[in-house]
Amino acid sequence: MRSPEEDELAAAGTPFAEFAAVLRKRSLRWPIALRRLAQLRRDYPAAPLAAAIETAIHYGLYDLDRVERVILKNIAATYFQLPEDRDEG
Repeated sequence: MRSPEEDELAAAGTPFAEFAAVLRKRSLRWPIALRRLAQLRRDYPAAPLAAAIETAIHYGLYDLDRVERVILKNIAATYFQLPEDRDEG
């Protein structure tokens, strides 16, 4: 029987469904891992998240903390820009 998270991730497309299937096979605590992956999908923009998932699959990286760091690295320059002409004083 599939969990609601698995259904959600399967509907999201190839990288998510593939990653979820591997998490289920490799992780002893796969229900928690799938919930976390589904939450990452809700929290982060789709394109940087999909790129991070594809990179993780390519390198065999299934630690979601590390995957989240890759996502944040991908979106850091785009979404978290600081003004360069700030007054320092």
